[in-house]
Amino acid sequence: MALYRNHGASEEVPDNEHIARDARAALAELKRLGAQRVFLGGASCGGTTAAIAGAEGRLPVVGLLIMSSPAVAAATAWPR
Repeated sequence: MALYRNHGASEEVPDNEHIARDARAALAELKRLGAQRVFLGGASCGGTTAAIAGAEGRLPVVGLLIMSSPAVAAATAWPR
């Protein structure tokens, strides 16, 4: 399971600046490794990120597990 940069076990100084880039990079790596479809999950801002990254369609998503997601705030701030 991936953790956000500087969150959880990788915690130093919390930084959400690169969430979109990191999510896209993770999906690109899964695709490079041959994934045909994915199941995405996340808690807190990770839930919102999973939903938005899945909706971008880089890989077919077979399911989403979204826990405690601040979707409204993150969806309006998602960089394109």
